Formats: sequence, C-alpha cells, structure tokens
Amino acid sequence: MQSFNRATTLSPGDPHGWLWKGTALQIQGNNTDALSSYDKALAINPAQTDVWVRKAIISGTLGRFEESLDCLDKALSINPNHPIAFLYKGIGYLNLDNLKDAVESFGKAVSIKPDLSEAWCYLGNVYTKTFQFAEALDAINTALSVNPGYVEALVQKGIILKKLHKYDDAMDVLESAKKAIPDNAIIHDELGLVFALQGKHQSAIDSFTKAIKLDPQNIEAYFNLVTQVKDSDASNYIPKLELLLNDDSLLPANESRIHFSLGHAYHNLPDFDRSFAHFEKANEIRSAEIPYDGTIFRDKVPRLITKFNSEILNRCTHTGHNKEPSIFIIGLPRSGKTILEDILGQHSEIIATGESGIFNVALRDIFSQEIDLTDLEVFSTIDCTLFKEVGEAYSKRNRALFGEKRILSTNPGVVELLIGIIHLCLPNAKFIHSVRNIEDNCFEIYRKYFQGKQQNYSYKFSDILEKYDLHHKLLAHWKTLFPDMFYTVDFEMLVHNPKSEVTKVLENCGLTYESSCEAYIADALANNRFPTPENAIDTWMQYVNYLKPFFTTPPDNLL
Repeated sequence: MQSFNRATTLSPGDPHGWLWKGTALQIQGNNTDALSSYDKALAINPAQTDVWVRKAIISGTLGRFEESLDCLDKALSINPNHPIAFLYKGIGYLNLDNLKDAVESFGKAVSIKPDLSEAWCYLGNVYTKTFQFAEALDAINTALSVNPGYVEALVQKGIILKKLHKYDDAMDVLESAKKAIPDNAIIHDELGLVFALQGKHQSAIDSFTKAIKLDPQNIEAYFNLVTQVKDSDASNYIPKLELLLNDDSLLPANESRIHFSLGHAYHNLPDFDRSFAHFEKANEIRSAEIPYDGTIFRDKVPRLITKFNSEILNRCTHTGHNKEPSIFIIGLPRSGKTILEDILGQHSEIIATGESGIFNVALRDIFSQEIDLTDLEVFSTIDCTLFKEVGEAYSKRNRALFGEKRILSTNPGVVELLIGIIHLCLPNAKFIHSVRNIEDNCFEIYRKYFQGKQQNYSYKFSDILEKYDLHHKLLAHWKTLFPDMFYTVDFEMLVHNPKSEVTKVLENCGLTYESSCEAYIADALANNRFPTPENAIDTWMQYVNYLKPFFTTPPDNLL
C-alpha cells in the first residue's frame, strides 16, 4: 500500500495509480477508500470500463444497488459487449427483485461469453425464483459442464432438487460439493435443511452446528438451528445471537433474521415476554424494509366475488385440459398445508411437488406476462381455447420433471386469486383448502420469517387479519361456484385425528388410504415431527396479553 500511496503522490494525474490503489484497498475490504480512489481515477479518465465495473461491485456490496446499476450502464456505454458488466448488472437487478431484467442481463452475459459459468449459475438462481425448474436445471448443468468443480453451482442444483422434493438427489449433489470443499459453511447449512425435510432431526442440528463453527457470523444457520432445537437447548445460542446484534454494519434483513431467531429461542425456553419483544422488533424492521400495499388484493377480491360468476364459467366451459387430475393444496401460510402435503405425498399414486408454481409458469407460457387474468375485463375478448393450451403446458412441464404420477402442489403467493382460472384450464383438478383458527393462524404467520416479498403482508398484525378475512371470503366464493372440486381440511381436526382427515381427502380425490400414509404419520409422531393438540392448538394463548387487542373485534371471516 505504501507503494501505491507513493505512486499517487508522485503522479496524481495518472489514473492507473488510483486504479491500482483502489484495487488494493478493495482487496483489503476498505470499500470506502477504494471508492474514493476509483472516483479519482474516473475524474481523470471517465472512459475506463473496468473502473466503472469495480466501482459497481463495491456499491453492490454496500447494498447501493441503484448506484451500482448506474455505474454498469456507464461501463456498457463505453463497451457494450462487456460480459462481466452484464453479469453484475444481472446481480444488481436480482438484488432489487427485478427478475425479468436480471434474466435478460445474465442472458446477454452468456451470449457474449458462453463459458461464463457464474452467469449460468445466477441464471439458474433466477429461474428457480420464478419456478422455471427445468430451465433452472439446464442453466446449472451448463455451468457445471463449463466448470465441473463449481461448488456454488452444485449448491444451487441441490437447492433446486430440494424444492422439487427430490431429497435423495439433493443430498447426493450437496455431498459432492462438501467433498470438494469440506469446510464450506453454506454447504453444511443446505445439508441441514435437507436433513430437516427428511425428518433427520439430529443430523440437521449437527449440520447447522458445523456451519456455525465454520462461520460464526452465519445468521441463516443460527436461524435454522434454533428452529430445530427444542426447549432449553435454545438458551445455548441466545448470547451468541445477541452478540451478533451489536454489529452496526448489519443489513436490515440480517437484523430482522436475528430477532426472529431470538424470538424462537426465547419461545423454546419458554420466556414469552422476551420472545414477543423480538418477534415484534423483527416484524417492525421487516415492515420498514419491505412495505406492504394491500390495495390491489383488497380491490381484486370483492371484484372477483361479484364478477367471476357462472356466466364466465359457462362461456369457457369444456375448453380446458381435462386429462390432468392435479391436486392443489390451497391455504394461508401456517395453516397445515405442508403437513397435508407430506402425508399425501406418501401415497403410491401421488407425487408431491412442493410450492412448484408451475401453473403460473404455464400461464406465462401461453398468455403475455402483461395480461392480468384477474382483471375480468379481459374475458370479454379472450379466446377461451387458450385455457386448454395452458393446461397442456402445465401438464407437459410437470411430466418432464416428475413423471406420470398425480401431481400434488402447494402453490405460492396469491394463488387464491387464480383458482377460477386454474379451474378453467384444469377442470378436473381438485382443491384441498387447509384452514386454521384465526388466532393461531395469524400469530403463526406473524412469527414466521418469510424470504422474498410474496408474504409482505405478514409483518403487521392488522394486515395479516385483513388477509385472513379476504382469503376466506374469496375461497367461500370459489366453493360456491364449483363445490364438487373442493374439500376443506380443518387443521385442528387433522391434528386430533390425522388418519380420518387424510382418508376423507383421498376419497374426495378418488383415492384410498394406504399404509404408507399411516406409517409416515406414526414415524412423524414418534420423532416429534407432527403437531399435537398440546403444541399446535391455542399457541396464541401464550401471548394473549399482547394479541388479545387484535382479536377483540375479529374480521367477518367465512369459515
């Protein structure tokens, strides 16, 4: 560094000296001074593509994504075929949740430099976020064909396979990554998540613990660990989590994640006062970070109830793909959807696909992304035969990924708005509506950390209550329109008598109860992986002093 200081002192008008100094400072992690050096280099000669890119990288590291994109635009105005600039532009868009432009930027990067494995890996990441899993696997496999030892691509492939419920395949891929880099905390954290999904509780804890040992600042691993450990074991991690909160450089997302972790840890002690204080703080931070505007959902629900009626059904009837008897589990988060899916997925004729979102992808395959099919004005001009094409596209995508078994999915996001459209596209699809009492369901949503922005209503209790109310009103409407396609599962009944409830669900879908479902329930109960009336009903009462004011005048739900 002394040499660079001497060079810039002796030749302050030489941009290369400032570039070299900035690079050295960047390597040292001194981003502020590195930016200052790059600015001086650009003031002397603004036509330096690589300096703009390096400045963009630092801006992105500091969370200044718009500033980073501006720098990259300047770099590309000098060199329109700079693949690394497009790579980091895609990363910037990804961080801003602008997935459409991210795909375009990563696509340009690999079109210029087809062996840019990082861009292929990021492309796979974006496709995963948009539920385009076939495209995601293709992109990741391309990255691995370029660089077979690319650990980040192996990890991303494991994540995709995990989302597809292909846990054994995910484990194989992640074990390969661990063999290549045994001391990578992210790999151990992902292995822990797969172990948890497989019901291997202690193996999950061991993996999360290993991840934290390798990276004591791994906030995600701490969160995953405290949601696995039970009772007083959580107290072992509270001091470490509270120490992490003292870091002034914490990004809001990480700060809220730590508060959620502490909320769960204190809940397990139990210390409900401290637990609620941390849940409240976590949601306060998250709400400021990801503001929620309920106007669209608030406007659409009454309009759908009023205007999506039997007239629309009759006009577009018999136009869908009637050879696809898929099963959709519908419900709010924390209403029992995952439990149902896990049990039903044991059936020999069913393949559970998780929150696949493949219907939304099929919809985009046929209709323009700009068309909002929940805007009922479009139905006056729409070609109803396109609904069959959507159904066929949905079926084709599922068969390519999962084979010929009956598809069971728990769709993400605001799928309740699309149930009428799903019925038109897949007239033989069944809907299983998982419901839970208002107090427990709303509180469980409030104390849940959600990644992304799809559940951004979940950070204020008033917004959760409104969502609960509108969700159930809209579902009541769909059940009135095509009642034979629905079955409602009460979470409390499922917990009290799982065999009886699952038998009824299967009968509604034209299937019979199998011993594999029985075995799964028994194993889950034996290993504390299945909710019981004692630990899953009236959980909100532990926080009644804080929550009772919200339920004094409950919304007019239609359960």
